[in-house]
Amino acid sequence: MHFHNNKTMRFIFIILLSLTFFVSVAQSTAETNKRATDSFKPVADKLILKENSLGDFLLIKGMPINQSIIQAAFDEKVSKSIATQDGPDFCMYNIDAYISLCTSDTQCSELSTISISGSSDLKDQYGMSIGTEFTTIKARRPNIKIVTNHHAHTYLYEDGSNIAYEMSTSFNSGPDRTDYTLEELSAKGSKVIGILWR
Repeated sequence: MHFHNNKTMRFIFIILLSLTFFVSVAQSTAETNKRATDSFKPVADKLILKENSLGDFLLIKGMPINQSIIQAAFDEKVSKSIATQDGPDFCMYNIDAYISLCTSDTQCSELSTISISGSSDLKDQYGMSIGTEFTTIKARRPNIKIVTNHHAHTYLYEDGSNIAYEMSTSFNSGPDRTDYTLEELSAKGSKVIGILWR
């Protein structure tokens, strides 16, 4: 009887030891998978655009930039391209498909603007991102003003702030306009289609 109890105890001990081992392996695998998943998250998931920084990268208009500086700051592969427009062409340093640090010309040496566009999930310090509705911006930043430039791009901004929002005006089926109002953007459900630091 005593022998039988010892066998039973040994069997229970082996079962418990095996369970402990498998739980430990499962936890380790889950942590490894989480780290692997985190490492492949888009850059935007790791950054917040603030008035004076992008993530930990301090921003000063006119500061010197180049591909090496940006790549070192964001630990990401950075591509460089030349953007063309009606005005002077300029350089874009792209740290992912939707986040670009731009210069004002093709000398490519001084920071002018940062452009967030497309399907980026990046948020600014006010909690705004691509797709944020006008009413949310107005609630969080009540002193916003509106301007539409000669390229028919409409922006919301606050005096003294470096962060502005390009807003959708797809509700307009007529010719390009420069006379949109805050009330019209609100009524038409306008949303953020781009975020600018400038």
